[in-house]
Amino acid sequence: KVLTPKLGLGRSSPTCTCACVPAHALPATAMARLVATSSLLGILAVSLGGCGGGGGAKAPIAGSSDEAKLWKLDLKHYPDARCLDGSPGAFYFKEASHEASKDKWVIALQGGGECTTNAECTQRSATILGSSKNYNLTKLLTQFGSSDAEENPAMHGWNHVRVMYCTGDLHLGQMNATDKPEWGWARFAGARIVDAVLDHLSKSRSLASASTMVWTGESAGGIAATAHLDEVADRFPAVRVVGAPIAGYYWNDATPYHGPGQNPYVAFGKDGFKVLYSLYRMFVPRRCVQGPYKDEPWVCGLADFSFRTMATPVFFTEAEVDSVQLQLHAGLTCDPRNSTYTAEAKYCVEWGRNMTEHLQKVVDVARQSPTKAGLFSPACRMHTTFSKAGPFIDGLTYAQAFDAFLSQTGDGSKAVVHRDNCCSGHTIQYQSTCPEPHRVLRGDVYIDT
Repeated sequence: KVLTPKLGLGRSSPTCTCACVPAHALPATAMARLVATSSLLGILAVSLGGCGGGGGAKAPIAGSSDEAKLWKLDLKHYPDARCLDGSPGAFYFKEASHEASKDKWVIALQGGGECTTNAECTQRSATILGSSKNYNLTKLLTQFGSSDAEENPAMHGWNHVRVMYCTGDLHLGQMNATDKPEWGWARFAGARIVDAVLDHLSKSRSLASASTMVWTGESAGGIAATAHLDEVADRFPAVRVVGAPIAGYYWNDATPYHGPGQNPYVAFGKDGFKVLYSLYRMFVPRRCVQGPYKDEPWVCGLADFSFRTMATPVFFTEAEVDSVQLQLHAGLTCDPRNSTYTAEAKYCVEWGRNMTEHLQKVVDVARQSPTKAGLFSPACRMHTTFSKAGPFIDGLTYAQAFDAFLSQTGDGSKAVVHRDNCCSGHTIQYQSTCPEPHRVLRGDVYIDT
C-alpha cells in the first residue's frame, strides 16, 4: 500500500522479500564487475559475495572501513524511485563506527546541476548523474559524511548516508512509474528516491528511532536539503532533525549578466523555477506553499523564500561569491584573470552584495533565535569545496562552526554566525584562506569546474 500526500514525500510499506542471485546467473556485464544482487526490504545490495546459507541479503564488501557501501533500490517495491534513464535509485551507507553514535545519522543529498531539455537530459542519462548502472561498489564520503575526525569533528563516527543524484531534477521531481515519461523516455523522480531511501532506512535500520539526524547536501543537493527539510522533520517527529545545506542558498536572481564574456546560463529566478516546477512536477515545502506563496508555489524551491516559513533548525554554509551560481545561472565567472573581467567587475560586486543582503535574513533569525538558524559565509569565489583546509572565519572551518550550532542547548546563548563582508566597497574583498578554484582554460577564458 502506498500513501502519497498531495505535497510532500510519499510513504510506502513494502513487504519483505529476501532472495539471493548467484553470480553465474547474472549478465556478463555484471559478472565483469563481480556483482551479485539480493533484495532486503525493497533494497538491492550490490555485493562481492555469493549466496549465503540463510538466503538473506548481503551487504557489499567495502574496500576499507572508511568506505560506504552501495545499495540500489528494488523497483519491485519502489517502482517510482527511478533515475532519469529508468534505472533504480541508489545510496551509499556506512554504519556508525562508535557505539555511542549508533542512533545518530548524517544523510546527504548529492549535488550535480540539473537538466532542462531533451538534449541535455539525454546526454546526462549516459552518465552517473542520470543513471545508477555504473556506480562504484564503494565510495569514500566527504564533508559531513567524512570519517576523518579532523575534517568532521563531531560526526565522523555517525551513520552516514549519501543519496545519489541520478535524476537531474534537484532531487525534487515527483513523477510516478505510471506517468508518461517526458519526451517519451525521461523520468524526473528525485523526490521519490529520497522518500524510498528514508522508508527503507526506517524499516531496516530503525531510522525513526534515531536521536539526531543531520540533513545535508551540496549544490543541487543543498537546494533539495533545504526544500525537503521540514517534511523530513515532520516525518520523524521523535528525532532531532537539523538542516545543514551547503551551497544551496538560492534567491530570485532575475538579472543575469549581459556583456563581454557572457556564458550560456539557466535562469534560476522566480520565472526559471516556474518552468522547472512544471517540468519536474516539483516537490515544494508545504508550509511555504500554504503560507505566503500559495499563488506562486514554484518560488518555494528557492531557499530565500522557503526559509521564511521553515520550522526546523537550519545552518547554511554559503560562499558570498558563489562561483557556480554566477557561472551557470548568471552567465559569467567573475574571474579576475579573464580578459573580460574589467567589463564584468561592477556586476560581480553587485552580485556579491545581493547575496550578502539575502543571507541577512538568516542572520536576523539567528540573532533573534540562536537555535533556529546559523550561517557560515566566507568572502570567497567558490561553490562547495569547504574543507578542513579552509576557508576559515574567526579561526573556524565550516564544520567547526556547524558543530557549535549543533551542540547548542536550550534557547542558545549566542548566535552562530560567521560571515565576511566581500562587497561593501567598489571591489570584491576576498579573504586570505579561500581555496583555489578548480579551473580549466577554454580558449582564452578560465572556467570553474
